[in-house]
Amino acid sequence: MVLLTATPTTPTTPTTPTNTNNTNNNTVDASDSLVECAMGVQWKKSKTKAMLRANILIKNITAETNLRELYDSMPQYNQWPWQQFSRNTKSLITSCNNPNSKSPKWKNSPAREQLRADVISGKVNDSMDPSDVHASRLEYQQYALSNFTGYLETMIKSILADFERMAVDCEAYGHDIAIIHQRWEDNAPTTQRPWHRTICPKKLKEDVDTGKHLVIDRDTGKKISAKKLRQSRHCYKEFDLKVFRKHLYQEIDKRGKVDVRMSKKRFRIKPPPDVQFDVVGNEPKRTKTTAVV
Repeated sequence: MVLLTATPTTPTTPTTPTNTNNTNNNTVDASDSLVECAMGVQWKKSKTKAMLRANILIKNITAETNLRELYDSMPQYNQWPWQQFSRNTKSLITSCNNPNSKSPKWKNSPAREQLRADVISGKVNDSMDPSDVHASRLEYQQYALSNFTGYLETMIKSILADFERMAVDCEAYGHDIAIIHQRWEDNAPTTQRPWHRTICPKKLKEDVDTGKHLVIDRDTGKKISAKKLRQSRHCYKEFDLKVFRKHLYQEIDKRGKVDVRMSKKRFRIKPPPDVQFDVVGNEPKRTKTTAVV
């Protein structure tokens, strides 16, 4: 096996740079390939990567190649940190061998949702090695380890920040609730309990459901008044007639509005299989002009 190598140029014999994407050439011109890492050249723009890619495409380097031996074989390779070289070479071999396989974008991928669930559940934490996490699921292995490492770090930082904010919010909420409870205790003799913190809403709902507010008063021959309905339960007497009447009318008015809303929804959605409405089959449908594209 003969690896393609970088042929440095001499000052007296300048050469024309070779197109690194052309796999038919036997050499990759890299006059500064021996020092490009020290010069701060990015891996994706380096001539070392181009040289590796050319060797992978002509099968001089395969997935079975011993990367450590390859790393030690040429100065162009071992100028890079070993972990960076091995990680990027594995990714390059995978991408060259599967040119048509395209992973979904990370932002909307199932792998991202799975990673988020793993971090929240504690299966993945910031003390774990990214390569171990990457190898733990097939969904993660769709992405290069170098990219996945960044995704993992960002995800952990984001979730930790969310939990920290949540803890601060809970602490602040508990502090505020404690103040409110203390004020209720301090003002208990003179402060009336709010309607929703009593048993009255539940009892009033029961009375309206059973039609107690529609009972005919024997004295007047008309529907029972809010004043007499208030006298029917001891808990109602805790509130003024004006307050009780307001909540009574709200409860009655709510029933009609709920019926109207539900009847409209029946035209927009299909009911469950075990429920049948008269409007099923006659509900409005989108036409071609109003179809959602």
